[in-house]
Amino acid sequence: MHDDALFVPPPAALRRWSDSQLWVSGQVGADASWRPVGPGVEEQMRAAFANLAAQLEAEGLALSDVVFARNYLTDAEDFDTLNRVWAEVFPDAPPARTTVVVGLIPPFRFEVEAIAQRSPRRP
Repeated sequence: MHDDALFVPPPAALRRWSDSQLWVSGQVGADASWRPVGPGVEEQMRAAFANLAAQLEAEGLALSDVVFARNYLTDAEDFDTLNRVWAEVFPDAPPARTTVVVGLIPPFRFEVEAIAQRSPRRP
């Protein structure tokens, strides 16, 4: 289980514009109240990517606008799962990425941060 004291809403700086790029800070497998979703890493990955999509959509962007992502895994054995989920999340022209194995605050097993580029054709 987890200590509820660890789970508080994140700071307001979840995302920040720099010229035409939107930088989105780390998104984890948490629900709308920032409680962790089930223990499975795939479920956490899907929730983290859904949270990333929500941050992008709040700024008028989409996952297809992501040009770079950094992924954090707590176990290198989960890399194949990430590749499978990644292919579903980014089916066309996937962004550049880096994946590293790190320690995350339990029970989180995956985190993603991203940079999205506003297309010149968009307002």
